Amino acid sequence: MDTKDVLLNIRKNHNLTQEEMADRLFVTRQPFPGGKTAKPSPARKR
Repeated sequence: MDTKDVLLNIRKNHNLTQEEMADRLFVTRQPFPGGKTAKPSPARKR
């Protein structure tokens, strides 16, 4: 099981929103990996 799946399961089992889960993990909601997609954005080429 991937980390994203573990976090998603914990979030759903405790009926937490992404924002509530992020607050408990002391991170902002945006980088939290329990969203709709777990794939990182491609890096920009310079």
